[in-house]
Amino acid sequence: MEKKQAFNPYLPGWEYVPDGEPRIFNGRLYVYGSHDRFNGKGFCLNDYVCWSAPLDDLGNWRYDGVIYRKDQDPKNPKGKMNMNAPDVVQGPDGRYYLYYQLAVLTCSSVAVSDRPDGPFRDANHFQPLIPPGMTPTNSYDPDVILPDEEDGRAWIVFGSDWTDHYWALQLDESMTRVLPHTAQKVPVWPDAETPRELLGELRSDQAEAFRYGNTWYLYWAGRYATSKNRLGPYVFRGNIGADIPHYPDGR
Repeated sequence: MEKKQAFNPYLPGWEYVPDGEPRIFNGRLYVYGSHDRFNGKGFCLNDYVCWSAPLDDLGNWRYDGVIYRKDQDPKNPKGKMNMNAPDVVQGPDGRYYLYYQLAVLTCSSVAVSDRPDGPFRDANHFQPLIPPGMTPTNSYDPDVILPDEEDGRAWIVFGSDWTDHYWALQLDESMTRVLPHTAQKVPVWPDAETPRELLGELRSDQAEAFRYGNTWYLYWAGRYATSKNRLGPYVFRGNIGADIPHYPDGR
């Protein structure tokens, strides 16, 4: 198979997919994200799209098209509300779940598909994924942490209106509801050598959590933190870059 040479940016110049969320399904790397518009007067004006490439040829990207339109959300029939940073995971039933938030609402939503490249459809029929009042803050830019051998529960982590922690809620088995009374803070602390102001505000950016080896990593807006536990507390380690030290022990 002839392979294409990889370049940066890896997507064409006419495409605008910020808040990129990479996920691997069935031997392909899929990139999801919000969708800006050329010369748009705001952020996230377009429908969700997807791009993907085979893991053995990451220079060969394919446009998978629109996977979920704004007007498909029952709360947004005229498509006037924009959709912010999403996440997609495969549930225990083998289907794929798209988690997202309409820009002017305070509760995240979920859509479902039989394929990772869609099309997705509303999964909750007007019912919010996270009912109002379940946490003392808004919920946006969701990230889902699937169960693993360490913790058999799926959690959804989302942005908050606070500057020193995120919030997490446990998902039920259907992947379309959160369980009551499971809200937990995911604290992020500066280490002893880092000025507090370098941590920056957490509230405006999507958090991504994953485990590598025995260490959990949380990253947002070019910054990252580490922990020994998936829900923290996390210790801020600095900006992502070539000269950032590595902490394999999860300190």
